[in-house]
Amino acid sequence: MNKQCLLCNNSILNSISLEFILSLKKQQVDYICKQCQRRFILIKHDDFCNYCGRLGKFKLNTCGDCNQWNQKGWSWFTCRSIYSYNDFMSTYMKKYKFNGDYYLRKVFSKQFFDKLNQKECLVPIPISKTTMHKRRFNQVHGLMENLKFQDVLLVDKQKNTQSHHNKKQRMAMQQIFSIDDRYMHLIVGKNVTIVDDVYTTGTTIRLAAAILKENGAKSVSGFTLAR
Repeated sequence: MNKQCLLCNNSILNSISLEFILSLKKQQVDYICKQCQRRFILIKHDDFCNYCGRLGKFKLNTCGDCNQWNQKGWSWFTCRSIYSYNDFMSTYMKKYKFNGDYYLRKVFSKQFFDKLNQKECLVPIPISKTTMHKRRFNQVHGLMENLKFQDVLLVDKQKNTQSHHNKKQRMAMQQIFSIDDRYMHLIVGKNVTIVDDVYTTGTTIRLAAAILKENGAKSVSGFTLAR
């Protein structure tokens, strides 16, 4: 059966063997071609920062950014990502997140399920009402479409205001999140994993971690598509 790659529009040939048919297993759907898959850089070996998961070789396995965060008291927080943020991931995010191609969530939603379905409590990063009105969807919700998650966070300012600040300003941002009191009981005493699309400076996910921990979460870590 042939179908088109969601990213390059080239044909994807899914051949099915007789052995597979007789196994009665459910066929895995490929949404992008092998060539496009190879252009995303997996973070799958030991050369990454022990704190933020950034791909690379670092002294004591800690990148420069996390050295700064740890000096501010953040050594308790860690985050992991599936892919390194490269030009091809940037192109994907532009099509999915900013151009509004919601179907592109399918490219990574199975990986999100495989990585996160055993976690105790999943909390996605929210988007502002203004962004939701404009975009019509939360891109993190899309990636988590097959997972149970708790929308306990509220955003008090537009998350995308980070794009107007330089790196130093972003790392010094004030708290932009609060907890929805109706759902606070869902995080108390739980091991919470915050989920976002991209880890940039780490400010957003740490602000979310701080408010969750202050309101009763037993532990908080992070998970993103790309770093």
